[in-house]
Amino acid sequence: MEKINNNIGKQIALTLICMLLGFAIALQLRSVRINKSMATDNLRAQELQTQLNDEREKNESLMADLEDAKNQLAELRKNYENSGAISSIVNEQLINAEKLAGLTALTGPGVTVTLADSKNAAAATSPENVIIHDSDIRTVINELLASGAEAVSINDERIVSISAIRCVGPTVIINNTRLSSPFIITAIGDAKTLEAGLIVKGGVVDALTPWGIDIDIATFEKVNIPAYTGVSNFKYAEIVETDKTNANKNGGEN
Repeated sequence: MEKINNNIGKQIALTLICMLLGFAIALQLRSVRINKSMATDNLRAQELQTQLNDEREKNESLMADLEDAKNQLAELRKNYENSGAISSIVNEQLINAEKLAGLTALTGPGVTVTLADSKNAAAATSPENVIIHDSDIRTVINELLASGAEAVSINDERIVSISAIRCVGPTVIINNTRLSSPFIITAIGDAKTLEAGLIVKGGVVDALTPWGIDIDIATFEKVNIPAYTGVSNFKYAEIVETDKTNANKNGGEN
């Protein structure tokens, strides 16, 4: 009987030792996985920080190039202004080009269109229908331009030919700047004409109001639109020379 009890005791002790050993192994494996995951996360964080630093350096370099270009432009304009009547014509063309390119701040009569996410989310079949999307903003801008707007900005971001407007989650990125509701679109032009283009039957306002999106249109005798502050780098586009243009019109060069 005593021998049996000893065997049982040994088995119980062996079982406990195996259980403890298994628990220790499992704990060690879990610790290894956690450490490996933490190491991976730390490596990823370091990579992201390196990329962020690189982008900051590139941005600082581009901004410095932009500032140099502005200084050179100012110097050229000063020289033109001091060189006679012909230069005044060139200077006027340069000013008009700057306006078209969005490189100068402008003021004049116009409108503001404020778009805000709907506060009545329960009334919509989908949450996507009650927030402002990039397509909504583009629709408003296209209507303003079609109605004669000469310059447009969104939350003080000047819209130019290379401006990108795209949704990123609940926000919209414009000129690489993340913006959120409300979006204040400012346009210079004949205020009454711009307003009429928006509120025409079946137009922008009629398309957005059924979803409960807040739209407020206000006309002003004077609105201000800032200059474009981004950087424009033309890597592929080149100026067409006059002789090449004529050759293309005549069927191409031989």
